[in-house]
Amino acid sequence: MSRARSIGGILHGAWCLLPLGAPLLCACASGPLPGERPFRDPWRVEAEIEFVHTGAEGDLIIPELRIGGVGNGNFANRGDVIVTFDGPPDLMTVELRRFVAASTEDSAREQLALIGLWAYEGALELPGAKDPNDDCTDHWRAGCQLRVFQDAQTQREVAGADIRVTLPADYRGALLVQTEDDAAVGGYLDRGDVCIDGLPGSAEVQLHSGRAFVRLRDDVSPVPTCAPADVAACERWSVMGPDGAPVLSPWAPECPCLAAGESFGRVIVDTRDVDAADAVVDVPASLWTTFALENRLVDARDRECTVSVSLPEEALSLDEFDSSARARGALGYPGQPAWNGAGYRVSVRSGTCGPVGYAEDPDEFAVDEPPTERRGDLEVCTGCIVDACDVLVP
Repeated sequence: MSRARSIGGILHGAWCLLPLGAPLLCACASGPLPGERPFRDPWRVEAEIEFVHTGAEGDLIIPELRIGGVGNGNFANRGDVIVTFDGPPDLMTVELRRFVAASTEDSAREQLALIGLWAYEGALELPGAKDPNDDCTDHWRAGCQLRVFQDAQTQREVAGADIRVTLPADYRGALLVQTEDDAAVGGYLDRGDVCIDGLPGSAEVQLHSGRAFVRLRDDVSPVPTCAPADVAACERWSVMGPDGAPVLSPWAPECPCLAAGESFGRVIVDTRDVDAADAVVDVPASLWTTFALENRLVDARDRECTVSVSLPEEALSLDEFDSSARARGALGYPGQPAWNGAGYRVSVRSGTCGPVGYAEDPDEFAVDEPPTERRGDLEVCTGCIVDACDVLVP
């Protein structure tokens, strides 16, 4: 769904938006202007895209899905990213919730109309400059990605959109999510939160000072990209013992998934060194998991942030804490000859610990200082995420 537009010159104070292709005739300020306040549109469906992700032989033909990114002049995702896995087969639904800063409702409407969904493969260019064959809104392909763009010379720092993506329940590829904060308006620090619910594959999340919630599906495999029959074979793998009797040897290196070079699944959540983020990853009790949590405490003003491990003790092996800001260990290690340190990998890091100003809704715009809370707490758990994404990230 291409949302390219050609907009006549609009002037609000000292910033301007020009028609596509027009020469830059005045300096365009991308930050907030005096008297501006935040506005946010409701959720709107932008595209329903054919999403055939698995071939007839069970091979994964869309190994990864990129959502968001940090912009350089345009195409920046500043806002929440929500991904759920409860959609119909072979269909991806994408919604946007646009936001801007403006001094009047008319100005807000004009600016909101310029924010659109970018769903293409290839170079980051405005839709009017893209080859129509690069459009991914009819049929998704391996090189496609989802971004937000502003139909103008540059994207204002106070403009963007939250992204909500609904995927089929059986998509086993990797999500690559990147977002940043909408924090250019001093009294409205809208942090970019990420919520992924029902993850059957892998995910990598990069954020600033938001919050991340990742809940894995109950039946996720340690090697999500491996065929279910081969996963079952690896879990039941046996070798002949000295007496000629079979000996159970789950996840031996010669079992089908590992012999074929399939990679173990992963959830990676990370921030820049300057950012303090909260993150929770909820894994099934039966999943063979290796985990590492770390708050790097870079220039930390507050060192009271915690790392928490809330996993079934009977299947947990926990390395000694070398500090209160780090925890490493494994859940459900099947024993030799399985590789020690393998399994589904969970890595969660925050750059630092400290107070973070935040706002959840434009109604919380504060002329004075916004509310703050300490962020930098990290957790891996079983069953601790009980709310849906629309509650966790309103």
